[in-house]
Amino acid sequence: MIPIAKLHLADVMDRHVFSVTPQSTIASMVDRMKAEHVSHVVVLDGTKPIGMLTERDLVRLLHLRVDRSRSVKEFMSTPVATVPGALGFRSAYIQLCLSRLRHLVVVDNAGTVVGVAAERDFLGHLGMELFQNIRSLRDLIDTTVPRMPPALPVVEAVDHMINEKRGCIVVAEEGRFLGLFTENQVPTVLARHEDGSVVTLGEVMRSALAPVTATVSVAEVMAQMVADRVAYVAVVDADGEVIGTIAQSRLLENVRTAVYAEIATRQLVEDQLRQVEAQLEATLEHTPNVAVQWYDCEARVHYWNHASESIYGWSAIEAVGRTLDQLIRTREETDEFIRTLADIEQSGKTIGPVEYQTRNRQGEPRWVESTIFPIPGEGEGETFFVSMDIDISKRKRSEETLRASEERLRFALGTAHQSWFDANLQTGEISVDPDYPRLLGYDPAEFRPTVQSWLDNIHPDDVAAVRQKFQDTLATGGPSAVEYRRVTATGEWKWFLSTGAIVERDAAGQPMRLSGVQMDIAERKAAEDTLRASEEKFRGIFDESVATIYLFDNDKRFIDANQAGLDLLGYTRGELLRLSIPDVDADPAVVLPAHQELRAGGRLINYEHQLRRKDGAIITVLNNSRPLRDAQDQVVGMLSTLIDITERKEADARLQASEANLRRAQEVARVGSWNLDIPGNVLHWSDETYRIFGVPPGQPLTQEVFIDCIHPEDRDRVVVAWIAAMQGAPYDIEHRIRVDGQVRWVRERAEIQFSPDGQALSGVGTAQDITDRKAIEIEKEAAGRLLDSIVENIPNMIFMKRASDLRFVLFN
Repeated sequence: MIPIAKLHLADVMDRHVFSVTPQSTIASMVDRMKAEHVSHVVVLDGTKPIGMLTERDLVRLLHLRVDRSRSVKEFMSTPVATVPGALGFRSAYIQLCLSRLRHLVVVDNAGTVVGVAAERDFLGHLGMELFQNIRSLRDLIDTTVPRMPPALPVVEAVDHMINEKRGCIVVAEEGRFLGLFTENQVPTVLARHEDGSVVTLGEVMRSALAPVTATVSVAEVMAQMVADRVAYVAVVDADGEVIGTIAQSRLLENVRTAVYAEIATRQLVEDQLRQVEAQLEATLEHTPNVAVQWYDCEARVHYWNHASESIYGWSAIEAVGRTLDQLIRTREETDEFIRTLADIEQSGKTIGPVEYQTRNRQGEPRWVESTIFPIPGEGEGETFFVSMDIDISKRKRSEETLRASEERLRFALGTAHQSWFDANLQTGEISVDPDYPRLLGYDPAEFRPTVQSWLDNIHPDDVAAVRQKFQDTLATGGPSAVEYRRVTATGEWKWFLSTGAIVERDAAGQPMRLSGVQMDIAERKAAEDTLRASEEKFRGIFDESVATIYLFDNDKRFIDANQAGLDLLGYTRGELLRLSIPDVDADPAVVLPAHQELRAGGRLINYEHQLRRKDGAIITVLNNSRPLRDAQDQVVGMLSTLIDITERKEADARLQASEANLRRAQEVARVGSWNLDIPGNVLHWSDETYRIFGVPPGQPLTQEVFIDCIHPEDRDRVVVAWIAAMQGAPYDIEHRIRVDGQVRWVRERAEIQFSPDGQALSGVGTAQDITDRKAIEIEKEAAGRLLDSIVENIPNMIFMKRASDLRFVLFN
């Protein structure tokens, strides 16, 4: 015999299925039942089972003297309990007990009926361990069972069975057992009764059934019931007189008790499992910043949480069942992902976190930081792959903004012959922009300046002033500016304007770093104002963004945390579970009221506060929290997911400071920046550009506004220079503009960006007010013309003075 552990419902069910349609008559059904020797009928609507007629229903028909021309549908029992044939034997019997029915209809995967399992089909396989509480058969004997003579009409016996709610009658004469009449014999009675004959118990009783004595074992009774396929066994005494009957249902009551105990235990386990699943679902579904997906080895989605819906734009209903190339990746990217999953399955290792670019439903790019690891799948030997994604698009945009700002700053400094420097005052080392050594004629790769070498190469006449300014900067922190001459690689003295300030001090207040800007002022020294600007080197913004998960009880104690949460606060799991929120809270004015709101059933989204790590460090986090509820919907704790945004906060501050420093540098140097596309649409003017051209800040900018500012006599020359720049020529031009009725001079420089095929795309440039320098140049030209006139009109005059002395005479 197959062990119960390996037994399935298909192994014990009756594969001969007797079925009729709902419209069949009672008469046609009964004739077929008698001919095929069956005791139960499955009623099918097409292929779907909708009801049954069992022996008990047939007894009721016989008792009611039902007109046999009526339809089966009027008297069938519903509902029908359907189960698959692959269901385990014990699970199938539990299902039968829970349904409180005596038959299970077995169906295949298509829903077609393939068999019927009655309660007696389970009897021979249940196992003796389920009957161990039965000490004696005497307690199971029904001594009140009716004893009726064989000549009694069956219809009278059936009425007696209905009135007393019995399933069996003992046929006896003078106390001697003759046979049993049960519900199983009713189809035969119904068939014979239709022809008008009076059927007696003696004609239809089962007489071939051997009675048992009260001293036999449970195993013997079970064996006889299984062998005879009966639900009742007659019990006689030593003289052969009837004592009563043992019903299969009474025998199975002990089994049901054991089954119900097993069901109760299973329900307790299922309740605990549901609670764990609810916590897991809360963790996965209500973590707004971590998108979680489960994939099979073909990159087909099996799970898709709310955060995945938010990041990628596909709902869980739409995503589940689809492959990645139907959602957020190309076919080539999906093939590569499948190869990655195969490597993970083979190695069993976690991959990530790694950054990659994908797209959402609308085709918009999304940068995510992803970690992938394997878990057991639904079938034996199957593997699922969990992908946990964090949207880092905002961080990537910040990085792009920083790079663009740095490029604009570098271009603005380069076109104005400026470069930045950063001096470590403790080591004496100086970091400089690559343009600075080029201005001096050195190779940037070999140029390694120090504070001392910088001072040693200053013109002797300027050293005192430079040292004084340097001491002033150390004392005040800056900013301060100084002009000086610096020797080049060729031995030439070159004028520079240096502006610097202390940007970092140690705990004792001593200066550690000085940063600033150096500007080549050889061409415009007489017309430029002092340059005040200090530029901090750009630092990294975030190294990684990691979401963490914590669970708290109503007393604000930690009850669980994931590994990222432990890493964030620096505790081991044992240490953290001995702590509560006040132990790590550095911002109680925010967190404690939030916890009270959560206990009241509220929810908090994206609020910031500070925490204290084990090492004492204070960090800033972005917190999303929701209440945890038990099976009775009572708040029993809190779920929090955190992202460390300390570095992002600091990066935002540095970005604002960098852009402010750029604006101040441009204002000090009187250099404005601009950006336009090739059709000529102005995309950007800095505040200094507005000031130089005399245009009110905020006024909508067009090509016509720019051209109107240019002096009419210089417009053609500017247009020609710009057209030449579109063909690759340098754009570096001096021209006049009209500002508030006055004529001023500006110098414009630009760099044109070209497409790979050589088409001009856009231009980025600077505008510099050179009116003062032009005034000096015009003054020099006028003096020269005056001197030439004097020489031509005063012949034979001998000039003994130097040109500078003559200049003094002429202009003083």
